[in-house]
Amino acid sequence: MYLFNTNLTKTTGLDLSWYLDTGATHHMTFDKLYLAQYKELTTPLDIHLGDNSIRQAQGYGTLTFSLPNNNHLHIHKFHFVPGLTKNLLSVSQETECGYTLTFKGNSCLFESQQANDTSYKIPWFKTQNLYPIPITPIKISNASYQIHETGIQNTLKWYLRLGHPHLQALQKIRTHNLADGIIGPFTQLSFFEDWLFRKMTSNPYPRSTQYTTNPLQLIHTDLCGPMPTPSLTGALYFLTFIDDYTHYTIITFLETKSNPFLSLQKSC
Repeated sequence: MYLFNTNLTKTTGLDLSWYLDTGATHHMTFDKLYLAQYKELTTPLDIHLGDNSIRQAQGYGTLTFSLPNNNHLHIHKFHFVPGLTKNLLSVSQETECGYTLTFKGNSCLFESQQANDTSYKIPWFKTQNLYPIPITPIKISNASYQIHETGIQNTLKWYLRLGHPHLQALQKIRTHNLADGIIGPFTQLSFFEDWLFRKMTSNPYPRSTQYTTNPLQLIHTDLCGPMPTPSLTGALYFLTFIDDYTHYTIITFLETKSNPFLSLQKSC
C-alpha cells in the first residue's frame, strides 16, 4: 500500500489534526484510541511514505466523527499505523463508500448521499496546501458517546439488518469472521420464536407417530408447474413419487396436468 503526501516527513511532534488526502490508499491514524471495533491484522501491512520510509499498519477499526447537526459520521476500515505524524482520510476510500467530494478553488465540499445515511454537506477549506477536516473525531473512551451496545440492542440490530437469521447464524458470522463490522455480544431474544412463526406460510405439521414397515406402503407425491420455459420435449410440469420406506424417488415430466394418475400407473 502506498501513501503520497510530501508533508509526512519526520517532525519533533505529532499533528493532532485530520487531513483529506487524495494520494492515500487507505484511511490511517497514529492514535488507536479513536478506533472502535478494533481488529489486529494477522500480517502487518507495509505503508510506503512520501519520504521513502516504510511504516506498518497493525490493525483497523471504525472511526466516528461528530457532526454539527448532532449526527455521527462512521468511517470504517480506518488503519492504525504507528509512526505516522498526521491522521489521513483517503479520498478514494470515501468515494468507493458512496460519498461525493467536489474540489473547487481553495475548498472541498463533502456530501453524503447514501440512502441509509442522514444527508449532510461539509465544506473543507485548504490551508497551507492541505485540507484539514473541520469536524471532530470521537475517542472511544469518551463517555458521551457509547460505541458499544448492550447484547440485546446489538442482537436486535443485526437480526433486522440480516433478514431475521437465528441466533446460531449470528454467532457463526462473528466467530468465523465471515463479515467485517459485525461484533457481539449476541443474546437470545424472547420474541425470536414469535417472529419465526410470523414468517411461516402455514402452521408446522405435528410429528408423525406412525412409520411404514414395507415398500409401497406409503407414497408421497407432488405436482409442480407450470414452468415458464418448456423442456426440450415440451413438458411444463413434473411429478414426483417418493416411497416413504425406501425413499426411492421417481420424477416424471408432463406436458399437461390433466392426467397425473396415468403417470403414476406407468411409474409403478
